[in-house]
Amino acid sequence: MSSDDLLFERRGAAGLVTLNRPHALNAVSLAMVRELARQLGEWETDPAVSQVIVASRDARAFSACTSFGSSTFRTIEPYERSDR
Repeated sequence: MSSDDLLFERRGAAGLVTLNRPHALNAVSLAMVRELARQLGEWETDPAVSQVIVASRDARAFSACTSFGSSTFRTIEPYERSDR
C-alpha cells in the first residue's frame, strides 16, 4: 500500500477518510483495511470525533470494491465498535 492510498484528516468533529487509488478505481486492499481499522481505533477513543466521512478523490468511482491481487480478507478480524 502506498502511504497516499488512504488520506486521513480531521475537520471539526469529523474524521475524513479519502480513498486515493485512482489507478485501481479505489479498490480496497488488505493493507488499506488494516490502516483504516487502526485510524478508526484512534478516532473512537477521541471524544472530539463524533462522525467519520468516507470520500473518494476520483470522480470515476467511489470504490471498485476489493483488490484481491496479493491476499484475501479471511485473515482480518472484524472491527467492532465498543460502546462508549
